Amino acid sequence: MDHRPATALLYVVFAVGCGGTTEPEFDSLVVSTNSLPDGVENVPYGGETLAASGGDGSYAWTVTTGALPTGLSLSPAGMISGTPAMAETQDFTVRVTSGDGQSAQRALSIVVHSATPLISDLTASLGPVNPNGSACLNLEFAFEDADGDVEVSPPVRFQTLFSNGGTHDQTWSGGATGDGASGTVQAGICHFLTISRTSVDQSVSLFDLAGHESNVLTTTLPLPLSVPIVNAGFEDPVLSDAAYTDNDVPGWIGSDLGEINNFGVFNPQTTFFTTEAPVGSNVAYIERGALSQTLADVLEVNTTYELKAQLGDSKIDPIEGYALQLLAGGIVLAEVTMPTLVDDTFSEVALSYESVNSDPIGQALEIRIVEDGADKTSELYIDDVRLFKRQ
Repeated sequence: MDHRPATALLYVVFAVGCGGTTEPEFDSLVVSTNSLPDGVENVPYGGETLAASGGDGSYAWTVTTGALPTGLSLSPAGMISGTPAMAETQDFTVRVTSGDGQSAQRALSIVVHSATPLISDLTASLGPVNPNGSACLNLEFAFEDADGDVEVSPPVRFQTLFSNGGTHDQTWSGGATGDGASGTVQAGICHFLTISRTSVDQSVSLFDLAGHESNVLTTTLPLPLSVPIVNAGFEDPVLSDAAYTDNDVPGWIGSDLGEINNFGVFNPQTTFFTTEAPVGSNVAYIERGALSQTLADVLEVNTTYELKAQLGDSKIDPIEGYALQLLAGGIVLAEVTMPTLVDDTFSEVALSYESVNSDPIGQALEIRIVEDGADKTSELYIDDVRLFKRQ
């Protein structure tokens, strides 16, 4: 018997596979940019770069139809840059091609806005007439700015022109309310016009200063006329410091309540008012009485009258009550007894009245100022009486 150990044979067979290479697969090429930001004429565009996804990641861009706004260009890398030359809207189509041979397109547009707001709906009004005979012109207008809304940044400069030859430049930086071109804003433009009896309605134009000659608006501003008042500032007669007249105010008629020396002209010093007279040197005074003046002008129909006066309450003779009145034909048309005057100073007191057909049309206008305090030492001081009318 053969006692040799059995021998196991292990055969290992290696198989080697052979064949060609397989091309890599890429995602479909897509233009990712759906919209582009607006531009502003003469302002560098923000260097917007178009975006795509898919393909092998290497992209080349071209414009296939339409055109970019004047002044802008598209680089092969997809960057849109340049400075828009004019306000316009351009529609165009871009194509992107990737290194693997794919291509994709997208229709886009860029809106280029005017560099300054487009203004519309201009209205003009006057603020209160000041003691020096000037008034602040207030302009309101609607506009659309470079972003299509009513926020102005940077500040916008406007100019107002007046048919009487006056001009005024104003830089305004905001304060707008509302949205879009329908938003109404208070421009804050204040041009002080001198008001005189010979004034006529003025034509006011507002336009931007960027050369947009078509963007000009004009409106008519009814200016008030100053109604003549004799010795309205009580500078007649000329008085030395602290001097006064008894029962004599040139151009005015005084009436009393049985007191002596109850009205006159006075040159006040700081013992009465810290600032002395508000206009000029003199003021008038009333002690339990009234001053009145019948004017050469008559009451006109459909006319707005504005009567103003500086009324003072001195340190020495506190005022108890007063009335500022506008009359025609002896009939009180309007009266004001407020506000309460402040010690040691003058306050502007005003009333307004709009005449109607039932008023005493054609009758002489009259101004009356009354001091009606019960205490005979109470005195009212008066300066700078003014009357304006506008139709």
